[in-house]
Amino acid sequence: MKPLSAEHKEILRKKNPFYKKLSSEYKNRFEQRVNHFLINKNIRDESGNDVLDDIKVTIAATFIQLTIGLRPVFLSNFNTITVSQKNSDWGLNGTSKEFKLSWPEFQLGISNSADGYNPGLQLMAEALFEENLLETTGAAIFGESAFRKWQSVSKKQAEYFISTGLSQFKTYREVNKEKYFGATVVYFFEKPEDFKQRFPDMYKAIKGLLNQNPVKNRII
Repeated sequence: MKPLSAEHKEILRKKNPFYKKLSSEYKNRFEQRVNHFLINKNIRDESGNDVLDDIKVTIAATFIQLTIGLRPVFLSNFNTITVSQKNSDWGLNGTSKEFKLSWPEFQLGISNSADGYNPGLQLMAEALFEENLLETTGAAIFGESAFRKWQSVSKKQAEYFISTGLSQFKTYREVNKEKYFGATVVYFFEKPEDFKQRFPDMYKAIKGLLNQNPVKNRII
């Protein structure tokens, strides 16, 4: 595979704070994975036309930020990404192997990496979660013990919120696990110190799942 182009590297340097903080070793890994994503995903607008490289690279980089601590993840159950210019236009469709995102809201989400609002990262996390459940090769994305630990801790935390009336749900069965995971991931990356202080067990579980520690800015 050819290396990531100089133009695409420049987009990363300008648009992705996460990439800029990486060591040379992890920058190389990040670039390789962004390149693979760009080659293998059909990123288009609602009319089916190609979108600008700036949009493509920015979307790819968000997914790689999420998965840089894992073995290569190909997101094979989602081959097409439709970029909408409408607000509140999001969704996964595993049947057609595609998902849709709102570009205006995506941009707003990445414009501030510490405000706890990042719908693009949340959607990527939801797709990753579903990909893990749909994995049929026998090599799940997350380590089995790490995933079981996260399931146990997240269930306990959700049930606590339900019991105190802080949740919109009445039972854990009603909780949308994908969205729960996605929201947790955003909190993990954008407000890591607060997350670790308030919910140390949850923070530790996500750290073990993604092999990243944003409090120390480390991939583990």
